[in-house]
Amino acid sequence: MASLRQKFLQPHAEVLQQKPGFNEALQANNLAELHTHLYGVAGYSCTETYLAGTNPIAVMPHITVPLLALNADDDPVCVKQNAIEHEPMVRQMPAALQVCTQRGSHCAFFEGWRANSWANALIAEYLQAVEAKRS
Repeated sequence: MASLRQKFLQPHAEVLQQKPGFNEALQANNLAELHTHLYGVAGYSCTETYLAGTNPIAVMPHITVPLLALNADDDPVCVKQNAIEHEPMVRQMPAALQVCTQRGSHCAFFEGWRANSWANALIAEYLQAVEAKRS
């Protein structure tokens, strides 16, 4: 948590300290607390409108291009239960696929000594398969 605060909040404190929730975000002990208090920094009036306005699920049913939703069981942001709850919606979408892994955290999906992302290769393979099916 300290590194998140040091990298994203503290360097901009002069501007952000006027925003609601900023001081509480600086005191956050975990990612969930930090996320709860970022509403003012993001330009929202309260946590509820922030969560509603930044939740990608609201627009997912309207996506018509190929989509690969990649989730990990150890994701602290999009927890496993979230992915499970939205499986029926993903199944109804054209050209959408939901992939769940045991590990990967939130957007990490790295492997090897040099921490290469395997997600890029998976996404490219999926898009190539969708295109090949259309041809």
